[in-house]
Amino acid sequence: MAACVVALAGMGADASVFYSTNFENGSNRAEWSSNQNYSTQASFTRFLGRYTNSGVTLTVPQPARPNNDVPGPGGATELLLEFHLYIIDSWDGSETTHGPDHFGIRVNNTVIFDETFANQHPLQSYERSADVGPVHMGYDARWLDSIYYMAVPFDTTSPTISIQFYGAGLHGSFNDESWGIDNVRLSVVPVPAPGAAWLGMLGAGAMLRRRRK
Repeated sequence: MAACVVALAGMGADASVFYSTNFENGSNRAEWSSNQNYSTQASFTRFLGRYTNSGVTLTVPQPARPNNDVPGPGGATELLLEFHLYIIDSWDGSETTHGPDHFGIRVNNTVIFDETFANQHPLQSYERSADVGPVHMGYDARWLDSIYYMAVPFDTTSPTISIQFYGAGLHGSFNDESWGIDNVRLSVVPVPAPGAAWLGMLGAGAMLRRRRK
């Protein structure tokens, strides 16, 4: 397969990045609950995974907010989590015979994202199409794989931000349904005007470019 390039779209000059990693170098990342579980594949390069129904947690301190902003609903800023999500092999989305297959995110034990994903058909709850795929990217030749750019806004008043990435409903084998994450970035961003569409801003300029082998 030809090399893939996926850009992490950003929020422009108003975004303030306080954490980022692409997992390319080193393995001692104390902020991650699992900092040795890395995979390398020609179409993905080095990433954190693969996982099935298990999860991995990123823990970082709450950043300082500009202009003495107070975190939480009603503040002038909020937080934005960006990353690439790798959906690998036979994910069945919302289909009930072999699924549903979920990927989700919790922040300080509160679910902020939980959707089904599918590689073999369009039956998934997540409304955006994959940024790359579904195509075969080098794992089980029977199944297709996908790459999604994810941008998930959230907020918390806690001085510590604990972000758990998890799978649910997946088959237990790495050779059947698995996932990984890469190019993780956390930013402080302005709260959008009422009614503004977050997904409509994803094309507002590439700030990080994924290196492909």
